[in-house]
Amino acid sequence: MLEELFDLPESWTWTTVSEIISDAQSGFASGKKDVPDGIPHLRMNNIGSDCRLNLDSVLTVPSDLAKARYLLDYGDILFCHTNSAKLVGKTALFNLDDSTPYAFSNHLTRLRVEQGIAPQWLWHVLATLWRERYFENRCKQWVNQATIERDTLLEAPLPLPPSQEQHRIVEKIEALFEQSRTAREALDAIPALLRQFRQAVLAAAFRGELSTRDPNDEPASVLLERILDERYRRWEDDLRAKGKDPRRYTYPEPAPPDTRGLPELPEGWCWASLDTFLELLQYGTSVKADATPETGVPVLRMGNIQDGSLRLDDLKYVHPDREDIPKYLLQRGDVLINRTNSPELVGKTAVFDADADFVFASYLIRVRVNPEWVLPNFVAYVLNSALGQNYVAKVRHQVAGQANINSENIKNIPIPFVPIREQRNIVSKIQALFAFADALEQSVEIARRGLDRLDQSILARAFRGELVPQDPNDEPASVLLERIRAEKARRAGERPSRRRNKGRK
Repeated sequence: MLEELFDLPESWTWTTVSEIISDAQSGFASGKKDVPDGIPHLRMNNIGSDCRLNLDSVLTVPSDLAKARYLLDYGDILFCHTNSAKLVGKTALFNLDDSTPYAFSNHLTRLRVEQGIAPQWLWHVLATLWRERYFENRCKQWVNQATIERDTLLEAPLPLPPSQEQHRIVEKIEALFEQSRTAREALDAIPALLRQFRQAVLAAAFRGELSTRDPNDEPASVLLERILDERYRRWEDDLRAKGKDPRRYTYPEPAPPDTRGLPELPEGWCWASLDTFLELLQYGTSVKADATPETGVPVLRMGNIQDGSLRLDDLKYVHPDREDIPKYLLQRGDVLINRTNSPELVGKTAVFDADADFVFASYLIRVRVNPEWVLPNFVAYVLNSALGQNYVAKVRHQVAGQANINSENIKNIPIPFVPIREQRNIVSKIQALFAFADALEQSVEIARRGLDRLDQSILARAFRGELVPQDPNDEPASVLLERIRAEKARRAGERPSRRRNKGRK
């Protein structure tokens, strides 16, 4: 949009940042932070990706460091001249009108405009240049950061309307942006509502409200007894197949679930521990994932479990010669449980359903259930529901800010057990309702992108003089620039000489 010069209305002109500002001042660094009774010190993270001030985390520094030249006035513009390459150039307008003094860090440059220039106009121009990657394409890069040199900032181009028109345009932009912000706020509320909706679906499912029980189905308690008998027979058969006498071994009887505090189940359902249905429970590999996609095997980590699903867009890879890969290869239907994370995320669960070779990392536990007894997706939905989350919150233990659950905790997870046909019905209903929520989320994201495009369209029209009508009575921008240049020259002539008096010996 602003990368190349284009034709402007007759009363406009092209200029540069240096011509319309009276001051460009870098801030200061401070080794002391969060000082009691200190002065707020704005840093690069206080400029959000929307190019507005973000005051969620403001540190304070000693007041004696904040000299007058480092204090911000209403209408000052903060330009981030040091950051990552993608973030360098973020710009915000300082529009706080309270009496609290604010200073700014050495990674920011404060721009103060000349009389006749609307600071909001310069802010919109610089923010647009950042979004168009103008500064990213011109920054100097080091290992972990990038910087914009002072001359690059001061030589940045901008279209300049007459002073009166600047204010009319800014007022129109803000009125239109306010409508966009209102729409965004409404859209931003939807994901939280959809999370509540999904939890309400799971709660209804495990209250028996999403399925109708077939009166011909045997009660789950009777089926559970048969499963326990079959499980015991399989244990005996496995030992005999290895030439061992089952009478000489102790059968690992699944512990009954602790039902204290659990809700009453629908008629025909019963509680069972997850251990009843287990065929495999295994911790993941702890081998360092430092291979390339070309040479390694993808490893799933706790970050790949998002909202009950596996996200495969951020993968690490392990060298196949450093690990017993077949031991950790996932099979379709394996349930992955996050055993270590922050308290609110530990226990999050997803079912592996990819047709590719993947292994899993040590912060995950792989659970494989007998699908003739219980469906993997049914188990995952239980764990991701309030039932599962409440259980995890009760048994988890914390070390150094991290919450953990172990294999015994997982074996003892209480499962609301129903016959397999009803499980299929419940899983199908949940998946259909979740698909509806997913479609809404996609619509929200499309709407967000549409608002972004609308905002950029508003700015594009503003920068081309198409947002508000021109007034032939406005003083042309070229005359405004000449007056600013004359004022700068006058001020330069009034500056005191810097020559030093030479002392006599």
